[in-house]
Amino acid sequence: MVYQIVKINEFGELSTEKIQEFEKEFLIHLPEDYKLFLLQCNGGKPIYENFRYSNKIYTIQYILGIHEGDYYANLKLRIKNFQDVLEAGYLPFASDWGGNLFLICLHNTENYGKIFFFDHNLCGEDENGLSIMPSLDLIAKDFNHFIVNFETVD
Repeated sequence: MVYQIVKINEFGELSTEKIQEFEKEFLIHLPEDYKLFLLQCNGGKPIYENFRYSNKIYTIQYILGIHEGDYYANLKLRIKNFQDVLEAGYLPFASDWGGNLFLICLHNTENYGKIFFFDHNLCGEDENGLSIMPSLDLIAKDFNHFIVNFETVD
């Protein structure tokens, strides 16, 4: 698949072995379509930043990669930064300009591989001070559907 991404491998190329190490480190199993994207691009900036779903427009700043580069593009740092906020089984793989996240569901359920939008402004705490994760907006059936549907919006 040809991806409409600029800044491909900006922080270095990725190998299958590095993806396997990442999966072991975080005890997860990435969807195959997302792994293929990482192997080809290892993150990057979409040429067209907008994704439309159900009459709502989402704007992508950057799709994260597995590397030791800058925070705005670093998947590991984003996981660690949001580990106390996000429910286990959701991987933050991209962000918008306001710091909101796009997540891949990694739960072994019918939602595995589906893409959700997480608005961090809706987070809160319960009476015990524990983070409450807001409801998520389902925006794509899988990573491939997400990545091929960017567009310009006038």
